[in-house]
Amino acid sequence: MKQIVLAMVFVMLAGVMAQAQGASVPPLVNYQGMLTDASGKPLTGSKKIEFSLYDAATNGNKVWGPQIFSSVPLVNGMFNVILGTTDTEGRSITEAFGGKDRYIGIKVDDGAELAPRQQILSAPFAIAAGTVQGRNLYVDPESGNVGIGTTNPGEKLEVVGKIKASNLGKVLQVVHSQSNEFVSSDQAIPWDDTIPQQTEGIEVLTVTITPENASSKLLVEACIHTVEEADTSDHVMVAIFKDSDFDAIATAVEEQYGPYNSWGSNCHCKPPPYTYSGNFRSHSVQTPGRA
Repeated sequence: MKQIVLAMVFVMLAGVMAQAQGASVPPLVNYQGMLTDASGKPLTGSKKIEFSLYDAATNGNKVWGPQIFSSVPLVNGMFNVILGTTDTEGRSITEAFGGKDRYIGIKVDDGAELAPRQQILSAPFAIAAGTVQGRNLYVDPESGNVGIGTTNPGEKLEVVGKIKASNLGKVLQVVHSQSNEFVSSDQAIPWDDTIPQQTEGIEVLTVTITPENASSKLLVEACIHTVEEADTSDHVMVAIFKDSDFDAIATAVEEQYGPYNSWGSNCHCKPPPYTYSGNFRSHSVQTPGRA
């Protein structure tokens, strides 16, 4: 049997790496090559050719394939096939390009895989897609993180630069603050259906919120986790105050602590949206019962 040599390879990605260009881009790979015998003479006729994709130049993992073409015509040794959209196991070729390094392995007429494997590099079309025509959109193939204005995104979406949003919903600015300290106090807010006041209870957390737009509404929420120090039937109340107001703007009561020395349920406190800025304080105390 004559030795078969893959003399040269031309690979062009036509959509697999270019999803940012839009749904009209086909998830296909156009592959061209030339087969010769050991003396360099081009092969003729038709050949059975099998293609697989790997994550390493040798050994490694097969990430896609095989896709088998039972009869590929050779013209002076040259051939052309289109890989995709799925392999014999139904795996999408689009998913095969989720890593940094990809190599294509080829078998001819059920023979051994031709060596070496060919590394698939970015075609000009794919390079343009990766940068969105110079706008620097980057997708980390390992973590899946997306970066705009950065090629090293540390989160699922990281933007370096200004963001302009309009007509996208109610949330335009998010401010987060938390306290991991345990609070112990014998101060109590009377549970008597009256509005708690700033002189009652113990302050747990203060956060300053200044909207970028003075007309924006604020949605403030407080949440506490409780643990009982003794086997009692006490309750926990959380109240939110605005510095300029003596009365609480919102309260919530947690009535079920759970078993002794174990975590109770969450207690959420959410006032209605407000249209002013300022310091918001969360008070949380143990309440001995209805006064």
